[in-house]
Parts: sequence; structure tokens; C-alpha cells
Amino acid sequence: MTVQEHLKASFALPDFMMEHYLMDLSDEDLMVRPLPVINHFKWQLGHLVQGEHSHMNELKFRRMPELPEGFADLFTKETAKIDDPAFFPSKESLVETMTEQRKGTLQILDGLSESDLESETPEAIRYFGPKVGNVFSGEVIHWMLHVGQLTVLRKYLGKQTF
Repeated sequence: MTVQEHLKASFALPDFMMEHYLMDLSDEDLMVRPLPVINHFKWQLGHLVQGEHSHMNELKFRRMPELPEGFADLFTKETAKIDDPAFFPSKESLVETMTEQRKGTLQILDGLSESDLESETPEAIRYFGPKVGNVFSGEVIHWMLHVGQLTVLRKYLGKQTF
């Protein structure tokens, strides 16, 4: 298995978990805060999508699909406090954007060589690690961290978890 194949396969778990954990949640469910200090999942999902878009574009190998106009402005630290459901895109729109961005990430990964993955990470996203390959594995970890938070929401709502 090549490094690219391994990284690509790694994205399958958060994709599977997100798909199954979001399937039976409504727009209203995604606005629930299990505790006042926890961001609602509509914001978290947009944060993940916007973050992945930004990180992949920082690599400068290939541009990601465009986000809907104004999308990034909806998912800042300041907007995490907003509880107005009308402020955020619908679950359907968020999932559609998430799927489109993930396809873009995987297309970038498909086009990289082992040498590309070993190249230095741009300074702006070096928190993922020193090599470009670290950025891809960091995205997987970031998504799985938020899957854990989605598990808390599901338990709070009385929904089944794996």
C-alpha cells in the first residue's frame, strides 16, 4: 500500500461516521448544545468544511472547489456563539458542501507523488506537522475529533451510537 492509498483509506472512517451519525439528525438537532460551552454541530460541521478547504488550498498543489459565497464568514470563532438557525446553511447544504470539498481533497491527494508528501508543510499550517503528508493525516484526526463531539450530541438526544 502506498502512502497515498493509506491516507485516502484513512478518510473513509470519518466519512462513514459522519454519514451515519448525521443521517437521522434534523436541522433542529444540529443546533442543540449538549452543554452551554459546546458548539452546536451545525457550526462544527461548517468549521470542518471551511478548515479543510483552507488547509488544502494552503498546499498550493491544486485549488479546491469553491465554497458557497460567504461560507467562510459563517464559521468563525465569533459566529460559534450564534444560536439562530436561520444564520447557518441547512444540513442538506452543509452535507453537499462537505461532500464536494472531500472530493477535492481526495483529487489533490491522488495527484501527489511520494516526494510531494515528503515536502515541507507551508508555515501557515505547520501545526499539522513538518511534511505535506501530515496535513492529510491531520485532517482525518480533526474530523474524528468532531465525530466524538457528534457522539455526545447523539447521546444527549437519545439517539443510537455505534
